[in-house]
Amino acid sequence: MAKRIPVRYLISLCLLVVGATALAVIAKGQDAETRMHLMHDLGGPFIVYRDPVQSELKLTGAQKQKLLDKQTEYVHETEMVEGTLKDKQPEEREQAMQSHRQQSAQKFWPILKEILKPDQFTRFQQLELQHEGPGGVFRPEIQQSLKITDEQRRQFISVVQDLQQTIKPMIERAQSGGNPEEIRPRVIKIIEAHEATIETLMSASQRKQWLAMRGKPFNTL
Repeated sequence: MAKRIPVRYLISLCLLVVGATALAVIAKGQDAETRMHLMHDLGGPFIVYRDPVQSELKLTGAQKQKLLDKQTEYVHETEMVEGTLKDKQPEEREQAMQSHRQQSAQKFWPILKEILKPDQFTRFQQLELQHEGPGGVFRPEIQQSLKITDEQRRQFISVVQDLQQTIKPMIERAQSGGNPEEIRPRVIKIIEAHEATIETLMSASQRKQWLAMRGKPFNTL
């Protein structure tokens, strides 16, 4: 079986770099913005902290407050992990952060299920799957539900690897001082193109089920 490719982080990293470069600089010494920066870094179910997502879910004031009450714990844990990795090599640092993201997400999903109403939780699962982009097809439960064949899996891997290679220089460009407002739309367009390619590799029934899993398109980025 093909190994699941962690494309979600690559996409999130690129969009974080090109869309929040200024935020990362301003965030020093400003607690609210620091927390938001760290929530972006965690990605996954933590996109629930993004204003557009909360508006789409129609969260109540009480629900937003419950989420804020939980936010401090995850921000503190992430800051602690990042603090231990400052002198590590990039690959080692990313491996540790990826493990931290997975552990944080596993803890946070049950909390979300308690805070959100059933219809909100269902919609949020759709939004989170959309946010993952093309890499969502590598989730074991998705592959099982769609009955993805070995040949399709190989084709999907090829598409996602191409996406990784296409986005990589954009990350480097953004990190070296590129214009985020210029790079961000290009990144989103590239992601959408690769998602469309993934869909063409599915059968009609698979594509119908896949689109239903993702729900009404919504820009979570």
